[in-house]
Amino acid sequence: MFSFYRWRVKTLIDNAYEQHLKLIQKSIIDDPVFFWKYVSDKKKERRHTETFSYKGAEVTGQDAANAFAEYFGSVFHNEKPLLNYVDAENAANSQNNVMPISVRQVDETDFRLAIRRLKPRSAGGPDRIPAFLVKDCAPALRSPLLFIFNLSLRQATYPEQWKLSRVTPVPKGEPGKDVSAFRPIAVLSVLAKIFETMLDFRIRNQVDNILHESQHGFRKNRATTTNLIAHVDYVCAEMDSRRQVDAAYFDFRKAFDLVSNDILLHKLAKLGFTPKLLQLFASYLDNRRQFVRVSGFESADYFTRSGVGVPQGAVISPLLFTLFTSDILKDAVVNTAFFADETALFVSDYNGNSLTFKTPKNYQSLRRMVPMVQSIGGYRESK
Repeated sequence: MFSFYRWRVKTLIDNAYEQHLKLIQKSIIDDPVFFWKYVSDKKKERRHTETFSYKGAEVTGQDAANAFAEYFGSVFHNEKPLLNYVDAENAANSQNNVMPISVRQVDETDFRLAIRRLKPRSAGGPDRIPAFLVKDCAPALRSPLLFIFNLSLRQATYPEQWKLSRVTPVPKGEPGKDVSAFRPIAVLSVLAKIFETMLDFRIRNQVDNILHESQHGFRKNRATTTNLIAHVDYVCAEMDSRRQVDAAYFDFRKAFDLVSNDILLHKLAKLGFTPKLLQLFASYLDNRRQFVRVSGFESADYFTRSGVGVPQGAVISPLLFTLFTSDILKDAVVNTAFFADETALFVSDYNGNSLTFKTPKNYQSLRRMVPMVQSIGGYRESK
C-alpha cells in the first residue's frame, strides 16, 4: 500500500510540474512578466559558499557557525535587563489615567485568523515543526494549542522553548565571504508565531486609536505610499502659499536590535497594559536566545539582551517597536512623517533663509515622485 501511494504521489507531482511548464510557456504571450521572471530565477547563480572570512582568517564548518554567532550576538547589549513589571506598573500609576489594555484569553476565532495568516511554505523553526503540517492539522491541534495559549495568559508566563530562534546568514548584497557582509534571518517556532499573531490581533485593536497619525509603519491601511502622500500633500500646500519647506530625515541605526527592554516595559505600562499582560511580556522578553545554523553546523546559543524579541521572525516585534516609539511624536512642534524607524521632520516659513537638511537619496527619490519639487527653494542637499 505504501509503494502504491508513493508511486501515486510522484505521478501527481510529475503531472503538476508538466502542467506548470506548459503554463509558463503559454504565459510568454498572456503574461510576459511572469515568463521572464521564471527565466531570471533560473539564470541566478546558486553556488553555495562554505568558506567564510572573519577577523582576517578563513573559517569553515563549526568555526564558521561560531563566527557568525559571535558577530550577530555582538550587536545586542551585554547587560541583562531587569524586566521588573511591578516597578513599571508603579511608575505608570503616577501618570494620567488611561484605558486598560489586556488580553485575558484567546478563542477559536483568533486561532482561525492566525492559521489563515500562516504561510504553509514558511520554514520550520528550531523545533523543526513545518508550517504546512500545523496548517493542515489545524482542526486537530486547535483545542490543545488554545489550552496552552490560555494557560500561558493565565499564568503570565511565556514558554521557554518558544524563546529560541534559529538564525540563517543571508548576504546583504552581492555574495561575499566576509561574515560582516551577511545579515541574520531569524526563524521562530511555528507555534510561537501562531500565539504571537493572536496577541498581535488583540492588542493592535486596542492601541491603534492611541498611536500618532504620523506613524505609517506596521499599521493597517498605511504604508510607504501613505507616508509619501502625507508629505507631498503638505509640501504642495505650502508651495501654493509661496512658502519655503525645510526638511530633515533621520534613520535610527540598529533600531530593532538596540531597543532597551526595560524602557519598553515601562512604556507598555504607561500606555495602559494591565499587570498580568506586563508580566507576560516581561516573561516574553526575558532570556531570549538564538543560534546560527550554516552549512549544516550549529553554534551554541547566545542571548539577545536587547531588541523587541528578535530582529526578524517575531510576529509581534513590529507592534512593540511602534509602541516603543509612539511618544517620540507626542510633543513634536513641527510636521512629521514617521515610518518604522525612519523619521521626516518638515516645516515651512516665508523668508526662505532657514537651514535645510536633506539626504541626497531622499532628495532624488522625492524629485522623481514630484517633478515640481525642483522649484522649491527649501529642498537643498546638505554637506
